[in-house]
Amino acid sequence: MKLKETLLTLMVALIAVLELKTEEAFDAHPITMVTFCVIFAIYGILLLADELVQQPNENDYGGIMPKAILCFGSLGVVILLLTIIPVLGWSLLVLWFFCVAKAFFQQLYDTLRLWLLYQSQQVIHTFVGEMPRRSTPVRQQNRPPV
Repeated sequence: MKLKETLLTLMVALIAVLELKTEEAFDAHPITMVTFCVIFAIYGILLLADELVQQPNENDYGGIMPKAILCFGSLGVVILLLTIIPVLGWSLLVLWFFCVAKAFFQQLYDTLRLWLLYQSQQVIHTFVGEMPRRSTPVRQQNRPPV
């Protein structure tokens, strides 16, 4: 079973546990539940987009779709755990935040490193391309006198 399906199954199971624990989850935790609904909707849209738009080469979009699906799916699970078991939920939310921040800054670092490498190659290419070349003097042998 793929991670996407595992997260979806875990969310459905947690929703069932939430229904057993509290009858009116929207009344008890309105902001948390609306946040979960928005996250769940984004997760569903990303799953549909990933299934419908099959890229021939994953490097075309930098592999951001699987990362976004994992990010929103795990956040949905954490938000549900926040509603069911608040202490565990808050702990996992802090851990989730640090993991996402680390992944984001790693991706940003890699992108900036590649951009700087490209810019330095462009500068070197421009400098070498515009540099006047030394021409070798033509020998004056076999030239008739003037």
